[in-house]
Amino acid sequence: MGRNVSVRLCAVALAAASLALIPLSGPTGAATSKVSCTKETSKKPSIKGNTAKVTATLGGCVNLAPSGTNSSTINTKTLTGTSKTTWAGGKGTTTQSVKYKTLTTLGKCPKGDVRLAVTATTTGGTLAAATAIPKGSVGKSSICENAKTMIGTLEPGTKATF
Repeated sequence: MGRNVSVRLCAVALAAASLALIPLSGPTGAATSKVSCTKETSKKPSIKGNTAKVTATLGGCVNLAPSGTNSSTINTKTLTGTSKTTWAGGKGTTTQSVKYKTLTTLGKCPKGDVRLAVTATTTGGTLAAATAIPKGSVGKSSICENAKTMIGTLEPGTKATF
């Protein structure tokens, strides 16, 4: 595979992953959040050295805002990064620390794509987003990345849940 494939896969995954999080619990074992989105699309990443930056959009969201935008940065060597989602309608922001892993199976991703598992921890937030997605929430998601276009989307049949 080599470094170029790793950089490419992780760059797109960053934005997608930070948007598609399934919380396991709040910081004290509280009930999971009900914020979810049915659409996510990332743009082609900007890569300089070991750093990739990517932006993405969310749609079909419920229980916080109808949509959001995300800016993410990833270290392509460690496969870790940070993300910040800005929610529509002045609902605030969500910041997260994210980790990525390339999966060996496609799941429901199209042939030729790469499937990525993402784990994210909410590190902060503002306004309504801070209440809806509390600090300490841990989430997971599955992302399909097109190997040619480097655009990432949610795995078919899944939701982006924070």
